[in-house]
Order: sequence, then structure tokens, then C-alpha cells
Amino acid sequence: MGIFNVVSFCGIFVLLLGAWLLSADRRKVNKRLVLVGLILDLALGAIVFLVPGAAKAVLACETMVSGLAAVASTGAAVLFGKLSTAFTVNGPEAGRLVALTTVFQVFPRILLFAMLASILYLAGFFPWLVRLMSRAFSRRLGLSGMEATCVVTNLFTGVSSLFVARPALGEMTRSELCTVLAVGMSAFSSNAFSLVLARAPGPSGAHLVASSLLALPAALVVSKILLPESGIPRTLDPSAELGDRPNGLLAALTAGTRHGLRVIVAMTAFVLASVAAFAVLNLLFALLGRVMNPMLGMAFDWSIQGFLTLVFYPLAVLTGVSPADAFPVAQALGQRVVTGEAAAVQDLFVALQEGRLASQRSVIVAAYAMAGGVNMMSFAVFTGATAALVPERTREILPVAARAFLAAAFASLIAAAVAGTFFISGLAPMAK
Repeated sequence: MGIFNVVSFCGIFVLLLGAWLLSADRRKVNKRLVLVGLILDLALGAIVFLVPGAAKAVLACETMVSGLAAVASTGAAVLFGKLSTAFTVNGPEAGRLVALTTVFQVFPRILLFAMLASILYLAGFFPWLVRLMSRAFSRRLGLSGMEATCVVTNLFTGVSSLFVARPALGEMTRSELCTVLAVGMSAFSSNAFSLVLARAPGPSGAHLVASSLLALPAALVVSKILLPESGIPRTLDPSAELGDRPNGLLAALTAGTRHGLRVIVAMTAFVLASVAAFAVLNLLFALLGRVMNPMLGMAFDWSIQGFLTLVFYPLAVLTGVSPADAFPVAQALGQRVVTGEAAAVQDLFVALQEGRLASQRSVIVAAYAMAGGVNMMSFAVFTGATAALVPERTREILPVAARAFLAAAFASLIAAAVAGTFFISGLAPMAK
């Protein structure tokens, strides 16, 4: 253990304090839930870094979800042939082929998860799971059955986790909705996980899996701090029934397909709009920079990424990254918000190869800080998908989603701080 381990441990509480200061109602924060969630996160961190064989266990989770996603890829291959398997991220064709991958691999997986969720509701599995989660957590932690179910089922499902919550989305409290969106944004989807490994295979797959594992309880805790529960969730009662249950297998398949298509159309439109909006903002910043840099005699990067680098620099130090490595890590974190985690992780490992990162510790901690979909495209995807599933709540979705995005950002930093707390150079069971 060294000084940076202590910095990381203290950073966890500083980040939680920052979230508390931004809370919508500090008096209603569920302190028991925060304490239990923090203990769980620290326990998971200890297991990940100190228990030999932890790598096999966490990779088994990803393998199961990837196997399910491969079923969708098989169906896509029948319809689209080689287009469904063409995937590379290197060279001048990288952008085009990644876009094709989204259309011919990601979209079929969303449809598969939508139909699967509908079938599992028909079979009674998800209603049973929600009741089970309610009995386990409602009295002890004040956590609704649907919230707990979404946390448990979210690992590597990404936006598809919304299909689990869909029957309750219309009646959820604002706090519940914030939690569901926050845990969704805080973990890698199976698609993002594959893309990150393809871009930058430097970190072991086990570390990338574990980053999502540590971010989930952190996202739950921070979402409940930022937007505490002020209502009475329906699934807080174990006997509550979930409505909108399919009437027969064909009805379940039809409903799942319909919901999946709605989500695909909405998320595509929202992503296009958000990318265009960020491009316009960056253009305006660049024009301002051409005027300001000569006037001030400086060479500042006038872009969204440049400003975010300044924001993330002290936060990177707070997670336990050494000050000497904090700037390239902060650059990668700022890049992640704008372009996504895959490109950011690639930039991080380019910095390592170029010698701009001095320690293995900084690389590992930064990799955990990259957990999940804390980027503008993920925000657009979850906002659009939620609006498509519950259009009657469109007006209140955006402010709730903004708090959920902030919660996911805090969660990724807390996951990094937990990793930094237990990381000891030369002692890394996860690498085995």
C-alpha cells in the first residue's frame, strides 16, 4: 500500500460529498442505502484485486451475455451476409465499417433482447424476479423491486436493460427512472465491450468487465443521492402486479419486435441530432479560440474536449492517478464524453506507448474510470429509447436523464477510486 492508495480511498468520499452537494434534496438521501452500496463496492474491489481466480468469474458473466448476443449476430448473418461480420477499427475505412457494425450487429441484438424480455414477461420470470427483489430490498434498503431487478440484469445489456423495466416505466417515480438510466449508462454493453477490446486490447478483458461491476453499485448509490426518492414506488410492494403482460407467444414476439423497432428509430434520431449539436458547439469554440489564443498568447485547445480536460484533471488526481500522468488521463476522459469509450481507451494506450504515462497504476485506474457509456451518444441513446417506450413522459425524461448521466459519471470515477484503493503493483490476480 502506498500514498496513492490512500488518495484513492479518500477520493471515494470526496466524490460522494460532491454528489451530495448536487443533490435535489439532501434531507431525503437514504443513508442506509448509501452505506450498504459503498460497502458492497469496496467488497467487490477487494475481491477483484486481491482474490486469485477473480478474472475467470467476472469474465464468465461477459461470456454468457456475449453468447446471447452471438445468437442475434447469427440471425443478422442470414439476412445481411458479410455485412453483419465486417468489423475493423483501423485504417481509412474504420469509421464506415464501425457504422455498418452498428446497423448490422447492434440493431439485431436490440431486437433480440426486446423479444426475449417480452417472452420472459409472458413466462412470468421477470414478474417473479421483481417480487423477489422487492422482498429482499424494499424493507431493508427502501429500494423498489424494479430498481433492484434493473441493477442485477443490467451488466453488459446496455440500452437493452430498458426492456426489462418497460412495463413499469410509465408509473416509475422520477427517482426510480433516474436509477434505471444511471445504472444503464454506467456499465459497458456487450457491443461497447467488444469495440473497446478491438480498439485497445491493452487492458485485460477481466479489468474491463470488472470496471462495469464496480460502477453498478456506485451508480445506484449516486443516483439515489442526486435524486432521492420522494414518492412511493409501485414495486416497493412485493404483491404489486406489473401490467401490460403479453397474451400468448405471438403477442409477446410482436410486442417485443415493435418496442425494439421504436427504440432503434428513436436512438438513431437522437444520436444524429446530438452529434450534430456537439459538432456545431466545437465549431463555435474553435472560432472563439482563433480570436482568444492570439490575444492571450496561449495555445489552449478551444473545444469541448479541451474544457473537459480541465474539469477531469483534478478528478483524475482524486481517483489516485499520479499528477505526472493526470493530464493524458484527463484528456482521455474528456475525449470519452464526446467520442465514446472505445476511442478514449485507444488514446489512453497510445499515450502509454508514447511514454506519456509513467506507471501501470495510472493505466489501470484510468481504465476503470472509462467504465460504461458516459458519453454524449450513450446519453442520446438512453434518452431517445426511454422517450420511445414511454412517450407520455417525454417532458420529464430530459432533466431526469441529465441527473442520471451525472450519476454515471460520478460512478465511473468512484469505480476508478475503488480500483486505485486496492491496486498494488506486482499483486494483480486479475491479470492471471
